[in-house]
Amino acid sequence: MNDVLGPIMVGPSSSHTAGTARVGLMARALLGEEPAGARVTFDPGGSLAPTYRGQGSDRGYVGGMLGLDPGDPALARSLEIAAARGFRVEFGVEPLEENSHPNMSRIELTGVTGRRLDLLGASTGGGMMRIYRVQDHPVDLPGDEHELLVIDESGSLRRECLDGPPASLPAGRWVGYAPPVVPVAARFGQQPLWTTAAAAVACCGGSFGEASLAYELNRSGWTEARAQEHMSRIWDVMRAAVQRGLTEDLSLIGGIFTTSAKGIAAANAAGRLLGGPISLSVAYATAVMEVSNSAGVVVAAPTAGSAGVVPGVLVAAAERLGASHEQILRALWAAGGIGLLIARHATFAAEVAGCQAEVGAASAMAAAGLVELAGGTAAQAEGAASVALQNSLGMVCDPVAGLVQVPCFGKNAMGVGNAYAAADMVLGGYPALIPFDEVAAAMLRVGHALPRELRCTALGGLATTPTGEKLKQRLVL
Repeated sequence: MNDVLGPIMVGPSSSHTAGTARVGLMARALLGEEPAGARVTFDPGGSLAPTYRGQGSDRGYVGGMLGLDPGDPALARSLEIAAARGFRVEFGVEPLEENSHPNMSRIELTGVTGRRLDLLGASTGGGMMRIYRVQDHPVDLPGDEHELLVIDESGSLRRECLDGPPASLPAGRWVGYAPPVVPVAARFGQQPLWTTAAAAVACCGGSFGEASLAYELNRSGWTEARAQEHMSRIWDVMRAAVQRGLTEDLSLIGGIFTTSAKGIAAANAAGRLLGGPISLSVAYATAVMEVSNSAGVVVAAPTAGSAGVVPGVLVAAAERLGASHEQILRALWAAGGIGLLIARHATFAAEVAGCQAEVGAASAMAAAGLVELAGGTAAQAEGAASVALQNSLGMVCDPVAGLVQVPCFGKNAMGVGNAYAAADMVLGGYPALIPFDEVAAAMLRVGHALPRELRCTALGGLATTPTGEKLKQRLVL
């Protein structure tokens, strides 16, 4: 589940930091040598032009072109590393000939031998990315397979799918190797085990977690032991982010917002808060968001802007219920399976559909995980996810000063409460009524109906209040 529970990444934004790092990684791979210089161009009508500094896109692109993985802590220092190496990168804003995605960018990359690459790509949400053009040729590269791109003497492009990295490169006027930039490469030509919630519910003995694990084994060809080990690492990173946020003194990007996770946790422990277990989950979710927004390592779940919800809910609930490691992993798989359906039917990109695609999606995933943790059925997990997403339709994304802090921290807390409410309602007999797949499709339609100003551009909503404008002027990057 590459970009549902993942990537493991340096914050603050999966779309603007992790996804751009993967675009940079793909550009580096296709260039085939160490880069010496680059120009990255954003369309003025897209979401990156006004936010690429505040949400770390510049660090992401440069880090990827340097060969840094989205989860490498050095990504936070990529601009300084590039300068020390003499790697010159220029960022610009001008109309792109194609801007079908709000996170579209053009990369013009020059290698140390003078080899050149001209690439058009986009971060498509949750750390996912796509390459749409290489040199002058249209392509569609999601970065989850091994491929060779060969431009022959006539100027035609040929693509070859491989089982792994090539032993040698074939002859051609221009040859580039496009490797997977995600942790789990897809088996070429393998059809997914299921593509709807109904099929997932019918699969594998009635557990949504088991159905999701079966999906991943079928897709990747991994053994169950290897898949469970990978998910265990996801869990470890989630717990570590909670612990770090509750114990360390963190400095948030931008200098306009202060930390509060420790205070919420202390007030909960002293019995001064009304929410009980939910308040503890809010403290945990806030801790994760503070780690992400101090350029720390978190799990995008499914995005960095919503990274607090799933760990906030499941870490606290697992502690309260005394859940075994096996139960926890099943809950994570259940959450991931709901995310898979959102990725298939809708999007994780707030730039496309607003915050319902981030915190709304995360809340639905957490609700399914809670049901799994409580021993509920696959149908109940699907129902809880449906209710949680229904409750989230229409959420706007209006980041103040272009940062992933206000209102994102508060919306993560809201997503926590929504997940508990949806899980409890369904476990108590409440009918979701609308199937999850239909709710996800409706979410995408609602997102398309939102004005551009309310889709992660920092051009509307809270971002353009008088206080929001003042905070933007105080921003320190």
